[in-house]
Amino acid sequence: MHEQFLLFGATGDLAAGQVVPALANLLRDRLLPHGFRLHAVAKTRFDSNDAFRNWLSERVSKRAGDAADADALRELLKRTDYTAVDLSRPEALAAGLDIKSEGGLLSYLAVPPDLFVPIAQGLKQAGLLDDPARLLLEKPIGRDLASARAINAAIAQCAVVRVVLFAAIHAGGLGHQDVHALDPAPAPHRLQQGVAEAHRQQVL
Repeated sequence: MHEQFLLFGATGDLAAGQVVPALANLLRDRLLPHGFRLHAVAKTRFDSNDAFRNWLSERVSKRAGDAADADALRELLKRTDYTAVDLSRPEALAAGLDIKSEGGLLSYLAVPPDLFVPIAQGLKQAGLLDDPARLLLEKPIGRDLASARAINAAIAQCAVVRVVLFAAIHAGGLGHQDVHALDPAPAPHRLQQGVAEAHRQQVL
């Protein structure tokens, strides 16, 4: 499984309410690699990594409540660093990401659809989409069929299609494009199940 998780949109509701709690619980259950690191990326500026970690801890508590294991969340935050960058500018993104791809890199785009392409282009410019890297896009993919097709075509120019996965993490359930079909459950728990199953199937 990939040791590095690059989370775009790290200051958003999806990240604090579902993705980060799920990662904390995966860490608790020993379903993440020993050297796992979380690289959080968004446009908001913080004075330091510690300032971001403190902010995120409070945000997760407000958004997810007790869905995230407290001890595991503290450990995850120790493994977390933060980069502030304009996600709409591929060249700025490529220059701002000081990340090595050793150990495998999984990039999760918890952002609006109009940022999918510039982020993917920035990752490609930075050399962070080369196999075995993985790219996950949060649904919806586009605003309509035409925009979805345009995004798919642009993403295909940045990453091999087989390494592009589509994910949905929301309270209402998961759709047919998801990594794994799951029974109704709290969203962080469903993500944990999906990641574990994808790992078993050697998808991630």
